[in-house]
Amino acid sequence: MISGGKCVCQTGYTQSTCGTCTIACSTNQFVFQGACATCPLNTIYNKDINSCSCPSGFYLDNYGICQRLILNPITCPDGQYFDSEKGCQACSPTCKTCRAATECLTCAQAGYVANAQGACAPVCGDGIIVAG
Repeated sequence: MISGGKCVCQTGYTQSTCGTCTIACSTNQFVFQGACATCPLNTIYNKDINSCSCPSGFYLDNYGICQRLILNPITCPDGQYFDSEKGCQACSPTCKTCRAATECLTCAQAGYVANAQGACAPVCGDGIIVAG
């Protein structure tokens, strides 16, 4: 509609950068089939799929309910560690085995050993010359 010689959008609409009026939804809503919609309980709006989905760490069960994702601990191969939310994840390249991304249990390179902080440090007196 025109007001004072300018185009003005009706209540509930906002003007886009190209000058057209589009529906304006509140922050917890999204546009769906020409109206504002709200995600069902325990779901969140995912703009990438333009729909509702479970939050990170949850999955949608057969009844349409978001359930917490629980991963049972497993033994990961060398070079990986178990993360309770993501499963097996890569260790730092300096680690042969690790308990976290940057906490080595054993080191990948000969002549190095994991210290109390999980960092690989050269071993003195083992007959291997490292770094000169």
